[in-house]
Amino acid sequence: MTRLPESVSVGRDVRIGAYCRIGEGVRLGDPGFGYEWAGDRWRYRDHPWGVRIGDRVDIGVNTVINRGRWRHTMIGAGTKIDACVFVAHNVHVGAHCLLVAHSKFGGSVTIGDHAIVGLGATVNPHLTIGERALIGAGAVVTKNVPAGEVWAGVPARKVRDREEGETI
Repeated sequence: MTRLPESVSVGRDVRIGAYCRIGEGVRLGDPGFGYEWAGDRWRYRDHPWGVRIGDRVDIGVNTVINRGRWRHTMIGAGTKIDACVFVAHNVHVGAHCLLVAHSKFGGSVTIGDHAIVGLGATVNPHLTIGERALIGAGAVVTKNVPAGEVWAGVPARKVRDREEGETI
């Protein structure tokens, strides 16, 4: 059974799986940050899609997961999200991932199963982090990361291949 603390904010069209743990102050399903130039001003673009959270997902305190603009924002089963993580609109996180505190994901990022993203890392919009990839603490990802690779630095680059069973 999933229980939500009173301080959790749940927007429209949010579905949360079974046996999830949601921390205090979490915001699920707020609209994303999406604007287009309309000749003389910025015009807001609606975010009509929702958020889908799989079973056995943990979401740490003060994390924000925005709803989608052109697809659901999705968090895969068994994924663990630390405190103060930002997940923008349209992001797809695979199953059994680890997203460590203060990591940030721009709109439309796709993260493969069993990927790990370290403390304070930033992943720019529209990128793919492959299955079993590991992103180091503080990295700024500006390119797609292939499956099974370890990337670190600013800008992030391949450091080596990830060892079987390696974690942070």
